[in-house]
Amino acid sequence: MSRWVTGIAIGAIAGIGLALSLSRGAVPAGLLATAGATALAALFPDRRRIAYGVVAIAFFWGGLFLSLRSVEHWQALPESTPFSGPAEIITRGEPRTFYRPMTLRPLADDWAGGDILYRAAIDFAGTPGERLDFSCQLKRPENFEPGFDYQMLLASRGTGYLCERGGQAAISADGGFSLRKTLYAIQSGFRDRVNALLPEPESGLLTGLLVGGGDRLAPETRDAFARAGLSHIVAVSGYNMSVVADGLVILALGLGLWRRGAVMAAVLGLALFLLVIDGSAASLRAALMAWLAFGAYFIGRPAASWNGLLLAGALMLLANPLLLRYDVGFQLSFLATAALLVFARHFETFEFFRHWYGKVAALFLTTVVIELFTLPVIVGTFGTFSLVAPLANALVLPLVPLAMFAGLGAVLWAAIVPALGFLIVPFVWLPLAAIIRSAEALAALPGASLSGLDSSPVFAVLWYLGLFGTVYYLERIRKRYVLGMDH
Repeated sequence: MSRWVTGIAIGAIAGIGLALSLSRGAVPAGLLATAGATALAALFPDRRRIAYGVVAIAFFWGGLFLSLRSVEHWQALPESTPFSGPAEIITRGEPRTFYRPMTLRPLADDWAGGDILYRAAIDFAGTPGERLDFSCQLKRPENFEPGFDYQMLLASRGTGYLCERGGQAAISADGGFSLRKTLYAIQSGFRDRVNALLPEPESGLLTGLLVGGGDRLAPETRDAFARAGLSHIVAVSGYNMSVVADGLVILALGLGLWRRGAVMAAVLGLALFLLVIDGSAASLRAALMAWLAFGAYFIGRPAASWNGLLLAGALMLLANPLLLRYDVGFQLSFLATAALLVFARHFETFEFFRHWYGKVAALFLTTVVIELFTLPVIVGTFGTFSLVAPLANALVLPLVPLAMFAGLGAVLWAAIVPALGFLIVPFVWLPLAAIIRSAEALAALPGASLSGLDSSPVFAVLWYLGLFGTVYYLERIRKRYVLGMDH
């Protein structure tokens, strides 16, 4: 069964990746790949493997054509179109200099243009979950930087149009219960209490950790995080879920727990975080990947955890193929979870890691592995390669879940006993301050980072081929070690 799942998932992901990379050139490339696979099957006939290959090829072509169709749909939208009708507020962004970005979802059944990014007045009172009577002359997003496809980035988030000026929005009188409105009230109340309890930059960091968004940090703090290789923990929506999972696993390993205890801590922590703090689509995707992968590992089937991760990734991409190329949160979440799965068995196999000094080494090595798996994506997104990133992540990642859950506990305590909220503030401030001071100290080191970099597709492919070869070699060493122990 596991091989069928692997073949289906890898076939679908490969087809989607090829389509998004080569566009129309994907069809001849796919035919060439299919011909090569057929030739190999003829040279090495095996009925079972041929059956796996046929299924994988079928899903490969399904993923390829699904991606091409998705791209064509978004590119075929008219450059400008009028809109007038009911819409629901989906997100309410932080205010910019002259406007507040808001995402609106038209409620008309015949609308096929996706969500609308509305630049509302800064003092606009609408909140997620509320309905509007909205009208505007919409236009398609423009790609304002060479090499950065802003139009397809928004399409990967389901947004097809902008309303930059002249929009008319009035909150509808049609009230009633809305889950999105309730969750937003909880989250906005949380942010307000964080700002009341903590000074800057600690309050901005806690908010960024919990809901994502490096724009909540002061510019100098944001620059220090970039130079120290820590931007990804606050700047990518959805990746904060993987940071929670990774941090909880690392912390549990450092405290002496092994597979079941560490994985259970990650699963329960993710559930609490998702329910209370961040229920966005990006976070749901990251949590689902972690749950499927860690769940299989928890029941004692490490090999099945790979199938869980691949299946989760394939299902999400079949629902929205554009995530693979344009959603950094999806990419980082997938890669970080894969990094944990790759080396978890090594830490349990070798006797060295069962001692206290081995646990310390495992703590450091886990963060290094996550950094290696995500490096091309981070360099391509942020344009910075931090030479101190492995050390920075080793110091900071175990503190992240502590800071998150301490912050959550402090807010709940302050809500229950407002007069005594100050008593718990030092316990929240300390891990946040430690993260910031560590980033600033490491960023200040001479030659801490290289900036202005770009990760080309060729570099990424070569990097991951080398990484795959290294992982394969280390797995062979692990298996020989296990066989030696059995004799």
